[in-house]
Amino acid sequence: MEMNGLEEYKQVYGAFASALHDTQLTINDIMAEGDKVMTRVTLRCTHKGELEGIAPTGKTLTVSLFTVFRLVGGKIVEEQELLDELGMMQQCGTWHPCLKT
Repeated sequence: MEMNGLEEYKQVYGAFASALHDTQLTINDIMAEGDKVMTRVTLRCTHKGELEGIAPTGKTLTVSLFTVFRLVGGKIVEEQELLDELGMMQQCGTWHPCLKT
């Protein structure tokens, strides 16, 4: 998914925030070099709202997340993120490897 601009970023993350409650982030690693900072994070949350067409399940999810931020003048100007969305969908019970989608 590509997001362009602050408003689009707020919209996408707002949808995740409204669907995933009781959120806990654990920073497992953080590394910096030059103008980039990389984090490896574990996200734990409860799926209480609709997320990308998936009805709320009430299940507790544990998801891995990698993010690279590029900084200019101490502010984030670019973010690249890798979220284990497949693992998240499997935990919600909405995806099975035998299904073709």
